[in-house]
Order: sequence, then C-alpha cells, then structure tokens
Amino acid sequence: MGEMIKRKVAELEGAALDWAVATVLCPSSEWEEAWKVGWLSNGSPSQDWARGGWLIEEYNVALNVAPSGWSALRIDDDGDEHEQGAGSPLMAACRAIVASELGEEVEIPEELA
Repeated sequence: MGEMIKRKVAELEGAALDWAVATVLCPSSEWEEAWKVGWLSNGSPSQDWARGGWLIEEYNVALNVAPSGWSALRIDDDGDEHEQGAGSPLMAACRAIVASELGEEVEIPEELA
C-alpha cells in the first residue's frame, strides 16, 4: 500500500470503509497491513452480512431507518455517542463503529480513496 490520506468517516464507502473496519479489528503491528489485505480478500464487511453483520452485536450498534436512509448509533466506552448515516444498515453500522473507535477522520491508503 502507498501513501496514507485522511478522509471523513461519513464519506467512506466500499474498499475505503472496509479498510477502516479492518483497522478497528487489527491493532497496529508489523503484520497489520498484510492481515488487513488477507482479511478483506474474503469479502466486504460493509456490504456482506456474513462478513460484517456480527459487528453490530459485537460493538452494540443501534440501527434506525429514516426517510433519508439508515442511521447507526454507537456509544463508546467513555459514553460518547457516534452516529453515522448511510444507504444501508450495514454501511451505517460500519461507519459508526469506525467513528467511535478511530475518530471522525481516519487515514486510509490513497489508492482506496
């Protein structure tokens, strides 16, 4: 992977969002990049319920549907609320998890942006 760039979590989708989810699941280490690439090659956690659905329960995400789309709410360990929206419930949940764990902006590889 090449240069890292900052992106707002609310704008992440597809491979960029999946990379951010993998970053939440894999603490920083020497093998981090290789693990993420291998894990993501098995499917998209932000689009495939079999790959990402378990995250909703694991991270206690509340989902809500509105006329404008789906919203997901996660309250972190400090009691701070992180709400994110998207066109699908799984994408909204993944955004809420990433925002609660990594902040409202994250670094992703430039080629995924």
